[in-house]
Amino acid sequence: MRSLFFIIFISGISKSASAALPAPTEGKKQPFDAGEAPLLVKELNESFRAGRTRSYEWRVSQLKGIGKMVEEREKDISEALYKDLSKPEFEAFASEV
Repeated sequence: MRSLFFIIFISGISKSASAALPAPTEGKKQPFDAGEAPLLVKELNESFRAGRTRSYEWRVSQLKGIGKMVEEREKDISEALYKDLSKPEFEAFASEV
């Protein structure tokens, strides 16, 4: 899945909130620590109550941007799915794109 992740990552579309999450390191997966979950939920709730979340309009524009990116990069996504999962182009289009 590295190829597909890279395509989505470099697109600049995906910008997520990072409360207490460590920065991802190249080539290493960060295990989920269930012990940190309550702290993470608390921080996210505080952000929400403080009004630091994004507006409805911003969220809609992001979804539209993702849709546009998928249309523009359909071939790249299909190729990545084939490289990573040996998924044929038609199956990739029907089930993923």
